[in-house]
Amino acid sequence: MGRLAMKKWILTGLLMAAGAVMASARQRVNPDENTLWIEDGAGVDLSGGLVSGRWLYRPGDKKSLELRPKSEGGFSLFAPDGNGRSTVTRVKVTPDYPFLVFHITGFEALNGYRNWTVGTEIGSMTTCQVNSPQKGYYVYDLLRNLPEKEAARTSAWLRLWLYNLRMDLEYIKLVKQPDYAVRAECADPVIRPGSNVKFVAELKEEAEDVSIRLMTDGQVMPIRVNGEMKIQLKPVDETCKVWTAELIVKTLDLPKPRSRHKTLMKMDVLGGELEEPVWVGLPYRLEP
Repeated sequence: MGRLAMKKWILTGLLMAAGAVMASARQRVNPDENTLWIEDGAGVDLSGGLVSGRWLYRPGDKKSLELRPKSEGGFSLFAPDGNGRSTVTRVKVTPDYPFLVFHITGFEALNGYRNWTVGTEIGSMTTCQVNSPQKGYYVYDLLRNLPEKEAARTSAWLRLWLYNLRMDLEYIKLVKQPDYAVRAECADPVIRPGSNVKFVAELKEEAEDVSIRLMTDGQVMPIRVNGEMKIQLKPVDETCKVWTAELIVKTLDLPKPRSRHKTLMKMDVLGGELEEPVWVGLPYRLEP
């Protein structure tokens, strides 16, 4: 899609008691020390046109995504058909705040092909789920394994697409450090048989058990590593807030290579307050 067309994509129809009005939602910048910006449905503003830091609305576009703030906080994105409704906003980026985080709290799946996709210009990253979308916390390190010039950018486009879905979110934000994440460490930007990979999970409270599974985005399917479906992590000390596992990859159950962030590390945590899985984009290419 060309730059001009991309600028015209938009968010929203805000449903209010007085009737449906069209709106754009403004991000809040630096609400706390850990957050560069956040969109949580609280800053809905009756404006149109191209404004930095807002999801965009263009009247008369039949493919417009709808934004519906939720009374309990957060917001819903709604695409009532299979047209591939989309929106775009300009966001700040900086190496000090590398993590894109969003919390999906629920879905309404309509008939037909269903898809949600999030993409950024940074590293040409896109991630999606098809037909069986999953709730949980999603975490992406946008800058890992990028050239220094690309990582030094100060702004970028952030885009969302939906097909036949209502998707409920608590927030979308860019942060220094997420509350929950698992980090993969490998000497090369490609993980393949022979690679030594260390996984480190960092939690804000102690846990009883932590494990991860490598999953494909798109059609969500497990990827066996060394013939195993699950990678078990172990605590590094008695606080049980940092868990690790290290392995040498012998086999990857993949039919073909997968690009950076097209594999997700699904982290399941037992004990503590976390009740949903954490899905972390793997910022490495995978090759079988």
